[in-house]
Amino acid sequence: MKTIIINDENINEKFTKKKLKSRAVLVNSSNEILVANYGGVLLLPGGSIDGKETPDETIHRELNEEIGVDMKPEQLKPFVKVRYFQPNYPERNGNTINRLAVTYYYLGHINSISEERELTENEKKDGFTVGFYSINQILEMLNSKKGDNPRRLYFDRELQAVIDYYKERSKFREDNEIMR
Repeated sequence: MKTIIINDENINEKFTKKKLKSRAVLVNSSNEILVANYGGVLLLPGGSIDGKETPDETIHRELNEEIGVDMKPEQLKPFVKVRYFQPNYPERNGNTINRLAVTYYYLGHINSISEERELTENEKKDGFTVGFYSINQILEMLNSKKGDNPRRLYFDRELQAVIDYYKERSKFREDNEIMR
């Protein structure tokens, strides 16, 4: 699995927190990607790795909770890992920390989600929604810079990197199909 390193400021200092997450690039038959909006932040479905969970266990739990779909292990393939050095990351409590976020991304295909979801109280309170969007629509949303969530800048940067990698991989596959 490829690793994308985001270290825009070439930070080599010690980070006070390491955050491990799993997320999924879920594509439908129209080549649209499922995107979540959580508190004004665009994300791919998924979340934090809890306790001794593996990234695989986390993505299956999170997809069941957030979109109500129990995807089988063979339906999700490891796609890319992102190591994102986040200096002065604004935590929900108002503090800022130097954080290293490591996110394991999976790729899968899905055409619908369930209304039977198990959202957390915070997700319910902050209006967690999901929908399928074209790559161009996602890029337009990322460029709109609407919202007042101070963490959005960090999440947007990571989502942009993953979408760019997905586009690169899709283009490579399309070019190889044409050459056959």
